[in-house]
Amino acid sequence: FHKRLKTGSVRLSGIVDALFESPVVSVLNIKNKFSVTHPTARADLKKLEQMGIVQETEGAGRITYYCPQIYEVTYEDIV
Repeated sequence: FHKRLKTGSVRLSGIVDALFESPVVSVLNIKNKFSVTHPTARADLKKLEQMGIVQETEGAGRITYYCPQIYEVTYEDIV
């Protein structure tokens, strides 16, 4: 995922790292975790969506994204 980050943004790298702690995040989660404004958190997640790292969920009640590739990793992929 870090290779996909073309901007070199430390915050985007941090968000990618945070996806491995919790592959489902909301704009509010990112806003609070990285001490940024709501529009900045939303823009960061949109950038990651455009890079194919996260996808927006439907019907979650708030703007929520998840990382489908993390769910696809199996034990055999790591050993």
